[in-house]
Amino acid sequence: MKKFFIVCIFLFAASVNAQWLVQSFEKTAADSFFNYPIQGNLRGLGTGGSYAVLTDEPTAHQGAKSLKVEWHVNTTESWGGFVQLMHLTPITTPGKPYFDFSMADHISIWYNNLTASSKPNFVHMRFKLHEAGGEANYWNSAADHEDWYFESAVPYDATPGWKELIIPLKTIEGFDGAPPTADGFSLPGWSGARNNGELDLDKIVGYSIEFTAPVVGGDNWAHGVVLWDDLRLVGSKYPPLSTFDNAASTAGYFTIDNMSWGSAKGKVELKDVTQNQFEGTSALQVDYTVNANQGWGGYVNLTHEFATPMNLAANTTLYIAIKNTVPNNLTGRLQCRFVLFDDGGSKRESWFTLFNFKIDSTYNDWTMIKIPLEYSNVSSWSLAPNIFINPPDQGNDDGVMDLSKCGGFKIEYSVDANGPVGDNILASGTTLFDFLIPAGYQETDKTAPNAPTGLAVVPGVYTNLITWNDVAGESGEKYNIYYSNNPITDVNAAGVDVVKLNIPEGVQVVDHVLRTAKTDQPTSFYYAITCKDKAGNTGAPASLGAAISNNGKGVPTISITAPPNFKADGDLSEWNSITPIVMKTSDGSGQIAPNTFIDNDADLSTKAWVAIEKEYLYIAFDVDDDVVNPSSKPESYLNDAPDIFLGLYDFRGAPHTGYQRGAQPDYHLRFNIGAIRSEGGADIDTLAKPGSTYYWGEKFPTGYRVEAKISLNDLMNKRNSATAMKDVIYLKEGFRIPIDFSINDNDTGNRDGIMTYSPENRDLSYADVSRWTYTWLGDRMTPITSVKEELPYSYSLEQNYPNPFNPVTQIKYSIAKSGNVSIKVFDILGRVVSELVNKQQEPGNYTIDFNASKFASGIYFYRIQSGSYVNVKKMMLIK
Repeated sequence: MKKFFIVCIFLFAASVNAQWLVQSFEKTAADSFFNYPIQGNLRGLGTGGSYAVLTDEPTAHQGAKSLKVEWHVNTTESWGGFVQLMHLTPITTPGKPYFDFSMADHISIWYNNLTASSKPNFVHMRFKLHEAGGEANYWNSAADHEDWYFESAVPYDATPGWKELIIPLKTIEGFDGAPPTADGFSLPGWSGARNNGELDLDKIVGYSIEFTAPVVGGDNWAHGVVLWDDLRLVGSKYPPLSTFDNAASTAGYFTIDNMSWGSAKGKVELKDVTQNQFEGTSALQVDYTVNANQGWGGYVNLTHEFATPMNLAANTTLYIAIKNTVPNNLTGRLQCRFVLFDDGGSKRESWFTLFNFKIDSTYNDWTMIKIPLEYSNVSSWSLAPNIFINPPDQGNDDGVMDLSKCGGFKIEYSVDANGPVGDNILASGTTLFDFLIPAGYQETDKTAPNAPTGLAVVPGVYTNLITWNDVAGESGEKYNIYYSNNPITDVNAAGVDVVKLNIPEGVQVVDHVLRTAKTDQPTSFYYAITCKDKAGNTGAPASLGAAISNNGKGVPTISITAPPNFKADGDLSEWNSITPIVMKTSDGSGQIAPNTFIDNDADLSTKAWVAIEKEYLYIAFDVDDDVVNPSSKPESYLNDAPDIFLGLYDFRGAPHTGYQRGAQPDYHLRFNIGAIRSEGGADIDTLAKPGSTYYWGEKFPTGYRVEAKISLNDLMNKRNSATAMKDVIYLKEGFRIPIDFSINDNDTGNRDGIMTYSPENRDLSYADVSRWTYTWLGDRMTPITSVKEELPYSYSLEQNYPNPFNPVTQIKYSIAKSGNVSIKVFDILGRVVSELVNKQQEPGNYTIDFNASKFASGIYFYRIQSGSYVNVKKMMLIK
């Protein structure tokens, strides 16, 4: 039985509702279908040792087998616990199609709860859709996909016996930030990064089944056994263009053109097939013969006219079910074309594309063929799949495919002239068609909303209170608020920063917290606001014509000077000249994460120091903690440990959501007793263990201290060792640096407290960079312009490592000034054998690999040249 893959293969029983088989669960465990992180015993993809054991069970609701899941959930978190089965699409290259769920009304999945949950009303079922809408290139993007949640409290407490769970393919009211329910899908606040904040059902990259205890905390186990089977998409979200039911026997449904004007006719015979159809009462069988007796070949076709024009402007795709039971005999010369009639202009236009299947091959299973509703205004007979064109003499009008007035469609078989032509050149075969349906969604509203009115800003204590009137006549719109030192006419211009994005209608008030470097300082800002309607159109900004003056609260900054005579020994006296960042509950400088508990400053309070210089990041913590439990849990985040969230770039404009790589890298570091961990997404690595550069130790009378010296080169490269995109750290004094902290407090053998620095953290900063706050590098609040004042990068070229090598070695170098960088490899005779780098680069530290697998053993030289800097080193290749 075939699976829902790149080209979607489906099996169906006759039904008045369309059904697309997504997963049969016939060999789920054997095929390692749930492919993250491992198959079989999914120990590790969950909390506190939660796990699931998967086996293929020889009993089923449909077919021969189902998936048996023996699940065990441990609620070690303040919010509960979970275990998850995740399937991600095998698509790994850009430009490939995604899973498309957009044509269906709901998901149906059958379950048989063999053993009910050991704790009733404790564990819920969550079905998660992973989608990549809004990303131009999901697979190479630094931003994460969106995770959409559905939740039902029913399955794991049910009595044995097969039952159907219906999952509506829609969003719930107020979906963004709302907890999951059984009414549809939502994006809970803890679900992670946002792309476009819309459920793009035509860009699904995977799905998950979860066993989750969403509320109860503490160290509690629950377990049970459930069978899953027959996951389908059900129902038509849009009216089909044709069900093909009784199409052959209905007079006038199709008009046939056998090329009757030619000297010899082709032939088309239509039949209604009432067994093993894709959907409904029958499918259409087309037996065709094309007589290629013209100089350009020949054709036959069948045309269906809609009773009234169909509006497809809001759709992105058509799908049609096809079986090619008798392949074309004239191999390589027959095209199967699909045509849409555009009646939106002064005359009808015929837009042609090719069906994306091989007419010369046999398709015994129904194959759902995707037809993207995309066109090119090039008028040509060079047809291709996935794009419509309007060939010459086919009613050419304005060259625009108007999908709002689609008058009908045509299926055509055409033989080309790339071979013999004549009355005896015949192409024949049999194709079955069923269920032509639109899918996908795109906004047709292209009109931008009006600018908001009533924008006003009232100064408060270290804050500016911003109010406005919602735009009349809009529903579901959102508002973006900006500020700048200069009047704002373009919110995307340099120097314009973000107060807050995507504020829902009805809020109409936002606090802009004013922060300044080191000391309280006066601020003077202009403000602007834009409205983005439900369709995604953004209107012109409404701006204040005068600046609002107020005082900003001075916050500690990141030192551009390393602590003198640094030693990772727990003696923090070398940090005395650097102002610490203080977090405690008594003065509001530390925030308590939801569903966690911190009694007072003695229970948990922290001082943190951060410094950055040429090659190293320095960090220290002095933590007051009445009970120290640094290693009672195998999960690193459940023990006493401070986390820092740090973006090493100049933060201006819109904040990041997911962790970025490249020129604007975001980092999440955790300081456990046994190691410094580089967190963030799936990239996890150890940066340092206790020794000369890392200290973690208890202090008298209670609490602990941390000191670390972290190589910026390690920070940039370790977490990215398996990715194509490398980090580049380039810093100047005056850069505004994204920053946040989470201090994990394990008092009872479980983490029961979390203190954060940013008020927006809410124990979500690990997933959403936009929740971090910010400080500055040094005491300035604007970047310096003098190169002499930059962090002291210098020109250098290090010895390759390893050396000797076979066949790959690594070369590290640094650049002091912006400019072109050239690195070339020479043989012993001085001939250039490889050019490793030849491009413009900013100041910073870099690493490049040299693969010499094609070269002979011997001595080689590598030379760097940038501006007036030139350096040469020798290396040896030994095979």
